[in-house]
Amino acid sequence: MCNTIRRWSLPWTPKKKDAAGKRDISFMVNSLSLGDFTKESTVESQDKVVAELQATTLGIITPKNFKQAITSPEKSQWEDTIRTELCNIRDMGVYNILPMPRGTHVLGGGWVFVKKPATGNTPV
Repeated sequence: MCNTIRRWSLPWTPKKKDAAGKRDISFMVNSLSLGDFTKESTVESQDKVVAELQATTLGIITPKNFKQAITSPEKSQWEDTIRTELCNIRDMGVYNILPMPRGTHVLGGGWVFVKKPATGNTPV
């Protein structure tokens, strides 16, 4: 595991006296220098580094956004879960599709992904 992480030149040098919190995945990910986002190949390689880092430091990976969900090893399970959720929302009449009035500001939204331990850590 350490050899795999070292080859990406993390922006800090792990020390024996580091606090346990500095080994936390959020600390590691926030410490990465992602660089220039104008080149898609650079972004893709950085995404792979982050995904690999998460996979080596945590036993259970919960995607933080849609992109992580559909690029994870559990892609098909997340897609099925998303499809089911969208059908449930539609069937319950949660929203109506209407033309947007001029000058209206639309609020953004996003997905929240969770693995419930009671279901064997399967995507829900």
